[in-house]
Amino acid sequence: MKKQSLLFFTMLFSVCAVAQEWQEFESIAYDRYNHPLVKVTKEGRQYYYHLDGAILVDEIENQGMGMTVAIKDGAYGVIRDDGKLLVPFVYDEIKMEDDYTGQWYEDIPYNYKFLRLQKDGLYGVADSNGNILSEPKYATLEIINKHIIAVAENNRWGWLDGETGELLQPCIYEELGKTYVYDDCVNVKQDGKYGIAKKDGTILIPVASKNALFFPHAEEATYILGEKEDVYTLYDSLGNVLLEGDYPELRAVQNGHLLSYIKKGLTGLIDPRNGKVVVEPQFSSILSSVRGLYIVRKKDGKLGVLNEQGKWLLPPEFSRAEFINAEGRVKHSAQITDISFYGRSGNPITLEHAAKIAYEAKIDSLPYYIRAYRDATVGIYDWEGKTLLSTTLGSYDGVTLRYYDGKVYFETVDSNHKWSMRDASGETILPTGSLRAGNYQYSVTEIATDYDLLKRYVDVVLDTKTDDPYANWKHVGLFDLKTERMVVEPASQSIEWLSRDYFKVIPRAKEEEPIKIYDSAGKMLSAFDKNIVDVELLNNGLVLAEKKEGYSGYVLLLMDIEGNVLYENPKWSNRGSFGNIRFPENKRWVNRNFHGGWKKIYADKTNLFVNETGQEKCFSDYEQVDGFFAGYALAVKKVTTEDEDAFRFGGDYYHFGVIDSAGQEVFAPEWQSIAAHGDDPYLLVVRKDKQYGLVDRQGKVILKSEYDYIESSASAPYVQLKKNDKFGLMTPKGDIVIEPRYEEIWKSSQGKEKTWPLLVKEGEWYYFVGRDGERYPIRAKLND
Repeated sequence: MKKQSLLFFTMLFSVCAVAQEWQEFESIAYDRYNHPLVKVTKEGRQYYYHLDGAILVDEIENQGMGMTVAIKDGAYGVIRDDGKLLVPFVYDEIKMEDDYTGQWYEDIPYNYKFLRLQKDGLYGVADSNGNILSEPKYATLEIINKHIIAVAENNRWGWLDGETGELLQPCIYEELGKTYVYDDCVNVKQDGKYGIAKKDGTILIPVASKNALFFPHAEEATYILGEKEDVYTLYDSLGNVLLEGDYPELRAVQNGHLLSYIKKGLTGLIDPRNGKVVVEPQFSSILSSVRGLYIVRKKDGKLGVLNEQGKWLLPPEFSRAEFINAEGRVKHSAQITDISFYGRSGNPITLEHAAKIAYEAKIDSLPYYIRAYRDATVGIYDWEGKTLLSTTLGSYDGVTLRYYDGKVYFETVDSNHKWSMRDASGETILPTGSLRAGNYQYSVTEIATDYDLLKRYVDVVLDTKTDDPYANWKHVGLFDLKTERMVVEPASQSIEWLSRDYFKVIPRAKEEEPIKIYDSAGKMLSAFDKNIVDVELLNNGLVLAEKKEGYSGYVLLLMDIEGNVLYENPKWSNRGSFGNIRFPENKRWVNRNFHGGWKKIYADKTNLFVNETGQEKCFSDYEQVDGFFAGYALAVKKVTTEDEDAFRFGGDYYHFGVIDSAGQEVFAPEWQSIAAHGDDPYLLVVRKDKQYGLVDRQGKVILKSEYDYIESSASAPYVQLKKNDKFGLMTPKGDIVIEPRYEEIWKSSQGKEKTWPLLVKEGEWYYFVGRDGERYPIRAKLND
């Protein structure tokens, strides 16, 4: 089928070559700032050309919204990115008008997209599909929202339907403006008074306010505030009056349901849902509101906490108060991070970041708490104001929370900076005297996404003042919240997680103790010989141990998790060697691990392996064998006859091949060089007789060794290849898209798939080629 497609493509190309009618220019080139248009030069002047629309323009005014505003012969028009001429070149000016929510990203949903047209000093409008809603006939024009377009005649304003262009409201108003709240209403001004009208022209809010309307935005509703003769009127979104009276400076409390108002310099609270005053003006300010509670400041500077009914949960006796979640983080709102945003916006997100967001979202969905300070002491209270940690328990200058497995714990730091931990009942489970750790002696890199383990274990540091030269190594231990016991007693040591299943403890004291390995439940599994100075966990649960040898040397051992030696070799002291022949880097392959049941041993032999029981295997038919990946390994063999094009090392010549884990040749050693192909761990670019090919190390020849060059890229969707001094294009998997036929090829980094259209040179001419093989009808002898 592929051959038939290629034959059809070749025939099509031949027919096009005969029938093509060219428009010739002095030069053609990409323009990285004005894609999808390209640059062309004619009679020494630069123009822009849309390949799909075959449209030539003089200048580009603006781009966005999937279209280009351009100028041709002094007139403005609009070209859609696919080449369709949306608006003809007949206008004096065209401006893009758009609106979207939040930070822009590719494919963001727009609230509206319009084109404002100007001609002969008058204004009209078109939608994003090029439909002319109104030819220019108004003195001025402004976009209010997706439903309403304001227009002016004789210094009076009316509006058009944003979908049809129909005049819905004749021009009778002094001013119109956006509400920034409702997408089917408009602010209006008449006879110096302000109000709101609906799209159909009916009045929502009477045109009676002496000042511009204000829109208090509470937690779950947006209100409308007007003022008439010092009487303030609050409306809901339907225009119903909620309250009316002397409520100056009526404002929303951020993240709260209540509104605040000020009289004689003092602030009160009112509930717009029932129109009742909750608290008469008596506060100097409202500091915060979260989940129905309010932190307020009295005239004397003291803080307290109120609920929405005006009841004191905490009396105004505190110097500082804040809302916190179950991890002790200060919260100013009840908003929970939406991880799906990252997928919608195209923003990349790592596994670690995703795990952190998911955990924080879980924490923020749990009950919040109140942390309040009284002079130098601090207490924790629940959302009903119940004391959880009384300030009379001790003089703490710091209290935070820690959450694990449905329970909240209190971490306290006293005035002497001594740290302790209490459970939910206030009982001390870690006594005062510890210092909070969080230092380099405790490593959690391998469990960075496992929040159950991260929160279950608490690293503890003891304050050790000593003249011991090893005192720079703090006394670190590990406390298990699940069992509420110290599983690793503090000592001069470091603790490092090897995986989700195991962690190691390395002693740092002068009198060395053995390295120990624990499982994730805190059970010690092994204590190694004191000559073992470090251990690493391999991918199959076995251990690579470093054993001290002599004064400064070491050897490596293969051991099981209990510390039993499975393999030792006095010449094995390197985890990997760069002194031997270098093989292509495989980013999915870690040289310390087992692959296909075998682990490469970097000792005196370069073809030595062991299996998981410690049994050796030497692939003696080859001078060197790389580590296995997916059951296959690269191998090199010395060639007996001189081959100047072969890989040379130490005065000898080598060829490369591939073997499987049984030692059977998948590819005989006949390649003069090999290289990785992008990020694909299976594909290799190989060279034989000065020609390049592409193979899958598992035994499949994708491209025979008959090419002068094969491009390798980790990110490009298409790569170049060269044959007989001609360039073509293929996918990274080796599927040829364009057979080599061009002297030169350039890919469009701003185009479709970061490739199309191609700019190619054939013979003496440069021209563009599309994804379907279509040759665009412009060409030039220069690419500039």
